[in-house]
Amino acid sequence: MAHVGCSISDTRERVIWRPLGNGSFKVEFDGAVRLNERKEGIGVIIRDFKGKVMGALVALVQDVHNSTLMEAVDVVKALEFAKDLGFGVIELEGDSISIMNRIDDTNLDLSHTGVVLDEGRCLNSLFMSCKVLYTLREGNKVAHALAQYGVNQSG
Repeated sequence: MAHVGCSISDTRERVIWRPLGNGSFKVEFDGAVRLNERKEGIGVIIRDFKGKVMGALVALVQDVHNSTLMEAVDVVKALEFAKDLGFGVIELEGDSISIMNRIDDTNLDLSHTGVVLDEGRCLNSLFMSCKVLYTLREGNKVAHALAQYGVNQSG
């Protein structure tokens, strides 16, 4: 597992998609929560090293109580989706700096979020390589749009 590089000098700078190494797949994910309706939409998009879409996922989760916990669920759903599609070398990219840092943290965390992230770490270990990266929201627009679509679905 690679560690997250999370230094951000200026959040106003333009974020652009950068190609990956040959054979790698970028797994971008995001969630959109409506706590007043207790639901969340999850969006995942997987692209190859050229930027070609290899898979997309939209999911609706009901009975949501905690947005931080749901960000951890988003990680797990993204990893499950990538594994189900058979990808072995991935870059996992999300826009929650705290969650992206915690997915690589091996310290024992028995909180609800920690337990879910532990499941994510187990899934992470099933890949030949899984590099965990933080991106600004601007770098995650497609996954965010999918998540927005998901949260607008009735369930």
